[in-house]
Amino acid sequence: YTTKTKPKIIPDEGVLNDIDNKIYKPRKHPGIFNPKVVTIPDSFVTAVKNVLEEYPIKSLIEDGKILARHLKGKMPPLEKKEMRKATQAVKERVLSRLKNVEIQTEENLLKLEQTVNDRVNNILKKEFYNWKPVNYDTYNALVYLMGRAAAEYSKEIQNLSPGVYLILVLELVLLHDASVEMNDLAQILLQNGRGTNQMELKGVFYRQFLPASNTAYDLVVSAYTLLELPSRQSRLETVLNLWNKTQKYLVIVEQGSNAGFQVVNEIRDFILQTKNEETAGHIFSPKFILLRES
Repeated sequence: YTTKTKPKIIPDEGVLNDIDNKIYKPRKHPGIFNPKVVTIPDSFVTAVKNVLEEYPIKSLIEDGKILARHLKGKMPPLEKKEMRKATQAVKERVLSRLKNVEIQTEENLLKLEQTVNDRVNNILKKEFYNWKPVNYDTYNALVYLMGRAAAEYSKEIQNLSPGVYLILVLELVLLHDASVEMNDLAQILLQNGRGTNQMELKGVFYRQFLPASNTAYDLVVSAYTLLELPSRQSRLETVLNLWNKTQKYLVIVEQGSNAGFQVVNEIRDFILQTKNEETAGHIFSPKFILLRES
């Protein structure tokens, strides 16, 4: 895979003229976006309260803040080739400082090797991002709920305005998450926080793995997933799989960080450079909604 092809940005001539004529000001121009206050639905708040009845709320709130900071600062993992190169460079640095150490016995050699490995690992942890996927067990699923649910709901509502309106009648909704516990929590929330209640929404199904069939869907959403994947190849393969299951719209949502921006651009360039007519598409919205060519 390659993502070297970059789209050409063509500014609006009228905007350029207005900039030259100093019509726009730093605090007053068409690019200003004033987000509105978004209120979480009462039904969702009630469902969350019901789910958390038997759990330590204070601990969940504090752990939710920690998780939110972690996710905000998360970066994609180093590729294996980059990691090997970094490890070799650090090892050479460590060895250069130990070049005068005398080795008289095999035991001395083993101790030296252990010392070098320990120092290399310590330096790598300090100087390079130590990527790890988050294990969303039952507790961490609740931590995510407390730390991110409100912010993500607000973000998605704001992202749909102005200028982007997707009017779709959803007869079938398939929700996929590698964590069984996250799927269970999502279902319980749709049951008003009581696992014994029936869901008011019909046609909602949960899966741990993507379907192997070639069935295509009108709307496919990848939300806060790509930075949890272990490599660039894994990200591209996952998105290609999703794109092949897209009938109309593919929506990519990631953290509003530099790492999230870079990953989204990586995916955008990968899809847009597709030469196959059957998989061609174009940008439907600058908030990164891809639309298949009709």
